[in-house]
Amino acid sequence: MVRTSKDSTSTKPPTKTRALTPRLSTKPRIALLLNGNARRVTNHLVDKIAEYIPREDIYYSQTLEEAQSFCQQIYHHRYDIVFTGGGDGTLQHFISEFESNQALSSHPLPLPIIGVLRLGTGNAVASMLSAT
Repeated sequence: MVRTSKDSTSTKPPTKTRALTPRLSTKPRIALLLNGNARRVTNHLVDKIAEYIPREDIYYSQTLEEAQSFCQQIYHHRYDIVFTGGGDGTLQHFISEFESNQALSSHPLPLPIIGVLRLGTGNAVASMLSAT
């Protein structure tokens, strides 16, 4: 129901880099937050995505209140990766709601890896990231 690395064998010395996202050692838990008001979000799209992501991990919001509730659920389910499907507003809203949940928690969760799907009208972030 849709809700309405392996060890390197290189001989080069390791480079010092700051990890921006956690390394996943097991199969990642993936969620998809879809803005039902985005121009490219359709029932057909949801059905196609459900071939790859379990329907219970697809959050399909029609209102701002639903989106807020879904962001809270996504936070508490501790997904490793979250894709947002909509425009820049959908991405911004998810990050803002996630940070609000972090602020309310005595043990805040790290921000998951975030993917951006170009499905809205304003897609500046997706364009900047060369997302198709």
